[in-house]
Amino acid sequence: MDKTDIRKVIDEAYDDSQELSLRSMLADFYGRRMRSTAILVWAWGLIFMAGAVFSAVMFFRADQTRDQILYAALFVCFPSCSD
Repeated sequence: MDKTDIRKVIDEAYDDSQELSLRSMLADFYGRRMRSTAILVWAWGLIFMAGAVFSAVMFFRADQTRDQILYAALFVCFPSCSD
């Protein structure tokens, strides 16, 4: 095999257009087949974000230390549950 044959084999085996990029991964995720999964992920994300915002607001409105601890714990738990 000479260098041109080797280059041809390498070019056929490795195609830059097939390499996964962030744009291609997002296009696959938001494609028609994954639409229900994307909707579910966004819905749960919004639910947990609303819970975190609610607990943060209630933390600053609370008068008792016990309530502040409760809302602080909820605020910490809501974002970690969505991971």
